[in-house]
Amino acid sequence: MDLFPDIEIVKTAAARIAPYVHRTPVFTSATVDRICGKQVFFKCESLQKVGAFKARGAVNAVLSLAGVISRVIKTAKTALSPILRATMPPPWLMPPGAGV
Repeated sequence: MDLFPDIEIVKTAAARIAPYVHRTPVFTSATVDRICGKQVFFKCESLQKVGAFKARGAVNAVLSLAGVISRVIKTAKTALSPILRATMPPPWLMPPGAGV
């Protein structure tokens, strides 16, 4: 098993999700760098439209599928709902604990 995915797979996924996610900034901190003894980068996925890193993986997964039935928590539902409405037949989103 390869440690890293093939770059073409990454590029395809990036193109697939581009219309649905923000390009989030990368920040650095001289104070944190000094404490750690090396340069540290902060990828600010909390600035996504839904305020969570889940958007990238969730959007890529959904756009790779033909349909979705999902049991999701609130933040994941918030991330997925607009993409699902825009791209495919109505999803079935069930909160945790809901009976089937």
